[in-house]
Order: sequence, then C-alpha cells, then structure tokens
Amino acid sequence: MDIQCRHCNQKNPAGSLYCNKCGQDLNNGNPASEEYISEKINNLIQKKCDEFNEEATEVKFKTLASLEEKATTWAKRQLAALTFAISILIAVLSYVGFSGLDFNKKYNELFEGAKKEITSHKKNIRTTTANFNEHAEEINTKLKEIDDKSQKTVKLLDDKMAIIVGFNSEKIDKYTEELQSTLKEVNELNSKYKILKNNRFKIQVHYRDNDQNIWHKNVNYLQNKLDNKGFILSKRQVSNVRADRQEIIIYSESRRKAALDIKDLITDEFTFFDIKTEVSVPNNDFDIIIKLCAQSGNLPGDECKQPKK
Repeated sequence: MDIQCRHCNQKNPAGSLYCNKCGQDLNNGNPASEEYISEKINNLIQKKCDEFNEEATEVKFKTLASLEEKATTWAKRQLAALTFAISILIAVLSYVGFSGLDFNKKYNELFEGAKKEITSHKKNIRTTTANFNEHAEEINTKLKEIDDKSQKTVKLLDDKMAIIVGFNSEKIDKYTEELQSTLKEVNELNSKYKILKNNRFKIQVHYRDNDQNIWHKNVNYLQNKLDNKGFILSKRQVSNVRADRQEIIIYSESRRKAALDIKDLITDEFTFFDIKTEVSVPNNDFDIIIKLCAQSGNLPGDECKQPKK
C-alpha cells in the first residue's frame, strides 16, 4: 500500500522511509515511536556536543587575552543555538503527531551536560592562563638578562672600536702589506713542497711510435709537463714498448693521487680510459707506469683502443 507524504502529499511505495519528492521522513506511515524520537534527539545531542567540544578546543588555544569573557560569550551562543535546534526538533515532532515523550527531561539533561562541559572548559582555560602567565614571566626575565648582556657587549665593542680608530693607519697599512707578503711566501713554499713530494715517485713510460718525429715530440711534451709539477722523467725511463690500450698503472693506492695529477697534466694530448691498481712484480722499481698508444697509426698489428690524434 502506498504511503502518502504529510508534507507534499506525494505517494511513495510501501516500506519507504523518506519521501521521494521532498525527502521528509515517512516513518513507514506510522506515528513516530518513542524509541525513534529518542534516537533522533540523542543523535542531535551527540552532534551538538561534538561540535561543542571541537570549537571549545579551538577557543581554548586562541583566546588567551580575554579568556573567561570570550569563553562565556561563546558558551552562551552555543547554548542558544542548541536550544533553538531542540525547539525546532520539538516543533517538527509535534507536527508529525508525536506525544507522550518527556521533552523537558531531555532538555534538562542536555542543558546540565552543557553546563558541565562549560565549567570544565572554563577550568582548563584558567589553568592554561595561569601556565601562560608563569611562562611569560620566565621569558621576560630571560629577555632582561639578554638585554643586559647585549648592552655590555655593545659597550665592549665601542671600546674596541675606539682603540681601532685611534690606531695609526700607517701602521695598519704596513702590517697588511707584511701579512700579504708572508701569505705569498707561504703559498710559494706550499707549491714547492708539493713539487718536492712528486720527486719521490719513480715513473716509467711504455711508448712506441713508428714516426720518430712524433715519438720525440711526445716524449719532450711528457718531460716538460711532468717536470713543471716535480715529476722526474728521463728518456731512459721511456721504454720502446707497444701498448694495446692507453692507461696508467699503479702498484699502491697511495699512488692514485699522483696518477690522477699526471692524467690531468697530459690529458690535452692523451686521453686515458682507466687508472688500474696491480700487484707489483719482482724486480720492479717503479711506482707508476704510463702506457701510451702510438699516434702515427702505422705500427704492424696496432690494436690500440686509444683514438688517433
């Protein structure tokens, strides 16, 4: 049997809970039961209390300046809104024909619960205010201490500045010049020290080239480049050995920094693929082996992977 909505007279299928046209609660066409209305009131009370708690938490942390006055005003506003909502609910329930429910009891329970919530929040607000005031006093004390120290520091700096201003500018220029000269000497000594460190490395070059002019040019190039950084290379240390790849071999990781320096020195003429660490063989007196590919490109069986110049 269809159910006719009391609000818009729309007919709805049997068993419908809400009107298909206006959305009003049909309650299966029967007067609302006490359990049904109680559930509605409890849901409304719970919703309002949840909203009340959320807003109370926000108010608690945002209104330290006028805490008690704002909390009281806010609570009155909430109670008024809650009272208005319940009044509307009572009017609606009366409209649908419900009677016999003790609304005064529900209203009083709600009102008492709200009063307890307000009292609790006011207590928390007072506690928060007291803690804030105590903390503010501590901060003021520390700020005063910092201000005193700052004033003493400013005075000390003023005294030092007065000494600097009174100092002979000619002496300052003289000291500056002496300092720059000393720094220059230190840098030169540091550069010489690095060069002397490189003297201790024994270097051998494996390089064969069918074109003697190219061979001599490249050997002279290597000697000049390495000599500028303290690496000693004589022509006796250049072995006429063909290399199948271009690389630098070291026999200890402690030589890697020197190998990298050598690679950077001659990279504009020779491009390397790798720096390899190998185990030293017996009767080997060298620390670093430089293997270079031929550049003339006419050696028999030349399979060197280094691109030709």
